[in-house]
Amino acid sequence: MFYWPAWSVGTALIVASWFDLVSVSLGWTGFAIAGLVTIASNILSASPQGESSQLVLLDSRMIHAKGDGYETGMRRFQNGSQLLFDGVIFQQMRHDELVCMVFAHATELDDDGATELASHAISAFDLLVAQCPEFADACRDRVFRISIMSSNDPNAVEMCRVVDGKLEWKC
Repeated sequence: MFYWPAWSVGTALIVASWFDLVSVSLGWTGFAIAGLVTIASNILSASPQGESSQLVLLDSRMIHAKGDGYETGMRRFQNGSQLLFDGVIFQQMRHDELVCMVFAHATELDDDGATELASHAISAFDLLVAQCPEFADACRDRVFRISIMSSNDPNAVEMCRVVDGKLEWKC
């Protein structure tokens, strides 16, 4: 339902970049949007809390406006939906864990690359905690785990994770 508009925008950016209507960077941004929305709609649709879950899309405009979309999104996140912000997906798992997923989009990843992805995830998390009291409340007293996935396709595997600042390789 909410996936189609986001997927359409991402696809439109890709096509526009082919015809030099927008920059190549914007085309890759469209690819990331379309890919993340596709993954979220197909793979991440089951909530760990047993509720029907859809991906909550949040951007900086929504955070600053704090309008109805923001309030609805925060309420849905607090009730178990995944939250996509700045290319990072956040999801509450058990009562004590917040999982943050980022996608490597590479077959090989080294410690430096994993650290860079983890830093991006931490920056997104810190920004949400600082600017979204509802997000901060939902994350309070939870272990923050970053899972770096091999890609955003159905066969993706967790390449590594970062828990308490420590990098743990899985494959």
